[in-house]
Amino acid sequence: HELFSLKENETIDEMFRRFQTILNGLNSLGTKFSKTQNNIKILDSLPKTWEPKVITIAKVRDLKVLTLDEILGALRVHEVHLNNREHPRENDTISLKGGESSKMREK
Repeated sequence: HELFSLKENETIDEMFRRFQTILNGLNSLGTKFSKTQNNIKILDSLPKTWEPKVITIAKVRDLKVLTLDEILGALRVHEVHLNNREHPRENDTISLKGGESSKMREK
């Protein structure tokens, strides 16, 4: 639990499965953590590129009542956004017209 972090090239779903496995193991040994502790651990385990999303979740949501499933949902959406930014679809192009840039989707 202490050294938990998102591994390179690991998806949010994979990270959550690992986290849940760790929590289940610790629970079976009698060690339990609060929702707040688990939520903070998940958010702290994310790399710098996730910082804007982490800050938004921490400011807007109450970490005392937020479930791991709710955090998972928010992080999945952000993961898709990051992946789309890193790997734009092939049919998306950027064209320059008269000094303006506009994004056009080819059909």
